[in-house]
Amino acid sequence: MKNILLFLLIICTFCIFSENSHSKTDIYSRGLVITELKLPNKFKVAGAEFKTLNNPKGEGVIVYDPRTQFNGVERYFIWMVIDHKIYPLNSPSKQITPHLQWPREAPQNVWSKTNLSPYSTSELIKIIYK
Repeated sequence: MKNILLFLLIICTFCIFSENSHSKTDIYSRGLVITELKLPNKFKVAGAEFKTLNNPKGEGVIVYDPRTQFNGVERYFIWMVIDHKIYPLNSPSKQITPHLQWPREAPQNVWSKTNLSPYSTSELIKIIYK
């Protein structure tokens, strides 16, 4: 229930104050990830800072936290949203969304649309955090 209320609050706030450059897909993808977050978490990641990026290699929307310093350590929080499902793309992301499936567990016909490796995020990290 707490996650649903948080999701609704963020969506309403985002719709009121956002620029027209944000699409419904971006808002939807951010909201999906936010509702799946384990709250509270030791990194204090709650989703307000999340940004989105259309997958430059194929289908899907990348949701990520632009901050990289958490508890004095560099970490990246990145998820892929494709076909209404969320996949954590690395260990820190999986840690705060523990019940989500890894990309390697996604159906082949779904993940293949991303044109990304289901085993490595190094290519995306370079694109996002250039």
